[in-house]
Amino acid sequence: MTPSHDEVHEIETSFIQKFRLAKDFDPQVRPAYYLAEFVHREEKYGDRPYIVHPAAVAALAHGWMSYYAPMDTSVDRTLHAHRPLVLQACLLHDALETEDVGSYIGAVGDIRLLLACEFCCNVKGRSRRETHELTIAKQMNLVGDFHDLHEHNALARYGILYGAIAKLFDRLANTRRRPDRKMADVYRREHTAFASVMRPLGAHSELVPLILSRIEHELSHDD
Repeated sequence: MTPSHDEVHEIETSFIQKFRLAKDFDPQVRPAYYLAEFVHREEKYGDRPYIVHPAAVAALAHGWMSYYAPMDTSVDRTLHAHRPLVLQACLLHDALETEDVGSYIGAVGDIRLLLACEFCCNVKGRSRRETHELTIAKQMNLVGDFHDLHEHNALARYGILYGAIAKLFDRLANTRRRPDRKMADVYRREHTAFASVMRPLGAHSELVPLILSRIEHELSHDD
């Protein structure tokens, strides 16, 4: 039986409350938490230290992958088997936007984590709209690479997919916190292009359409 959006929201909230600090995560994931905390040390998320946001993104991923594990596709089974790498990608999803930390990310994980972070990070433009357009173009190219790569490039394929999953949970974390009306309108305007990048990956991972549905449910609220 498919859970209602309210039930899923309760599950998400319980995991966000449970996974807040480095010690709450698996030892394999903690180095990524510490790196994210360092990279964003001078930033704020609202009036709180910025680390609360990547921690929430990782907590959402942890909750979803715990609740829905395992799904039927071989890709989803691999995602669950490599859950620490997925959570690392969630914690470091925007680290490359702040500092040149590629070598540090490489020390925390492997090429999959580097590719995931590259997928997630924005391509900076002169405005939010231009940044969004440039980032979507980059992500579309990477999704195209995902479909062109073959089995002997499995590391690259999964790196791109980890990045897409992390980006989906990032957008869900931002929309479920009920942004102000102006920001909510921005997310709604951006969603068509965002979803067009992500939906083709739904052929490989059942998580993708489920998370998109949650995001669209959150965006349907006007409050």
